[in-house]
Amino acid sequence: MEDGEPSNTGIEDGEASNNLSEKLPKRVLGDGCYTVGAQLNIYSKANVIGLLVEALKGTEDLQKLLHSQFGKLFHLPVARCCNSAKLVHALLSRQLVTTKKHEIWFLFGGQPLRYSIREFKEITGLNCNPEPDSTEKEEDVGKTGIWKDLFGRAKAMNVFDVLEMLKDPDLPRWKRLPLALIVLVDGVLFCNSKNLALTEKHIEMLTDLDRFMLYPWGRVSFNKTVSRFQAPKAITDAEKRENPVTRLRRQLKQKTSACYGFPLSLQLMALQCIPMLISKIPQPDNLKTFLKDPEGCQNVITLLHLGDIHAVESDPLMVLDDGENDQQNELRWGDEVEDAEVAFMQELMAEGYKFTPSDFAVAPAPIVDISDAEDEFTNAQEPEPSTIPKKKQKTHQTEKRPMQRKRGRGKNSSNLSEDESPESGPIKELKR
Repeated sequence: MEDGEPSNTGIEDGEASNNLSEKLPKRVLGDGCYTVGAQLNIYSKANVIGLLVEALKGTEDLQKLLHSQFGKLFHLPVARCCNSAKLVHALLSRQLVTTKKHEIWFLFGGQPLRYSIREFKEITGLNCNPEPDSTEKEEDVGKTGIWKDLFGRAKAMNVFDVLEMLKDPDLPRWKRLPLALIVLVDGVLFCNSKNLALTEKHIEMLTDLDRFMLYPWGRVSFNKTVSRFQAPKAITDAEKRENPVTRLRRQLKQKTSACYGFPLSLQLMALQCIPMLISKIPQPDNLKTFLKDPEGCQNVITLLHLGDIHAVESDPLMVLDDGENDQQNELRWGDEVEDAEVAFMQELMAEGYKFTPSDFAVAPAPIVDISDAEDEFTNAQEPEPSTIPKKKQKTHQTEKRPMQRKRGRGKNSSNLSEDESPESGPIKELKR
């Protein structure tokens, strides 16, 4: 807001507003009321990009991918692409309650931060336009014969099986590009199983490579990703009677839960918008891409400790760059709804208002009793045994880290998520 220009919101510089919290979105959890010992299973594996580079090195097929909508994935900074379950969970625990269907708002250091398809597109470079109307019927899936052409008699395949195929120098050349495409979609962008099983519907789409390469995979991936970040859909009658905030709190407080789609996009957005976080990761100045360092993301490292996240959040010098809140027509949703509280918050942001934690009250929903909460897994997926060690849940208020793993390259793992639990901290009584 320029000097002397009146505020559209009625909030003058330096003037306290007693009812500001009534006009702004509410917190899902109170400040500091975060989960003890929760763990995230992130199925998407960025190391797949590096493995694909190695398998296709020097080929025309790699060049085709680099000049397609998938090209920006190969140019992501490898040093920032190891999954940080702690950072993702920390952001999800700082959500604001809105009626928006296709965007999520967080608070970090008391400042609002948006994750929407616009930010997703900026990070990934993928086609995020609306999906075309499908004329394919569910019963038609599997009738083209493309599966048999690609995989013979194999009844089940996963991404790593396909990567092994791509290493074979005798593999027919016509198979390389379609196999590389399915590796990117089912191994990085869409992931909905721990072993990265191939999606038969996606295999069928390979019958038309031009259509596949132009398809709005960004919107497909974003939808898959956000579906796990928001309040889970009510299935039972009891759940349908619940406040959605209650269901979301319960999900955030599960001991173990799964993330589908491409959660790395949220992590990369946070690192971009909160530059101080980058100073806390190993090799903060390393900007090598998967093309320069394809093996750089093969091992598990602890990208960020909880103490790092908390230190940045409480640092008075922390700067949050929320980017441009543009409204590109092609990225809008036909069923999106207006939220007056979000609109008011965006007006304040545009005017340069400096938010404080007290501006955001806690949503009035029942407190979740996590002492009796059972683990829930979407689609009955099991946690990754190699990356989720059995640990006792922490009950103390301060995090003890005398035996923490050193940062840097660690043991190889197929999940590429930290083996430490995400957020740990005091559980305070939530406001009703």
